Amino acid sequence: MADTDRVAFIQQKTPARIGAGPRGRLALLAGLLFLSACSTEPVYREQFVLTPPASDQARTCIVTCEGNENTCIGNAQNAADKSHCEPESIRTYDTCIAGLSAPEYANSRVMWCESQAQQTFENCTGAVSNRYQSAVDQCRARYRTCYQTCGGTVSTKQVCVRNCDN
Repeated sequence: MADTDRVAFIQQKTPARIGAGPRGRLALLAGLLFLSACSTEPVYREQFVLTPPASDQARTCIVTCEGNENTCIGNAQNAADKSHCEPESIRTYDTCIAGLSAPEYANSRVMWCESQAQQTFENCTGAVSNRYQSAVDQCRARYRTCYQTCGGTVSTKQVCVRNCDN
């Protein structure tokens, strides 16, 4: 049996490795995601418990806190405008394309420029989303502080949000 025949025979008799090739890697990734979703560990989240004050004056104060929180969140939403992300990615693409010189590399360079523009867009929108969430968290923290200043109490408790025992 020639060496090439032996290699072919061994390849036929060797079981395929898990994760070999693109389909195998995809199947392996899907399996791992499925197993992680099946985790039985409970997941907890901190929840704030607000107890209002007794007096009408204090409750009026809390209404002011709510108005301030709504304004704060509205400002965060306005600041989270992602409309500048598309022009930013187009500038990235245009700058990249302007750097093309050798025609033999044009096709691969165009594809690379497109991927750079896409990455710029994704980075921009992700950063905007993170800033928005951070701003909203700050608005809510200010509300809780205001709530306490008005005479209400704020406490926390752990609440199970996934894989909870019934």
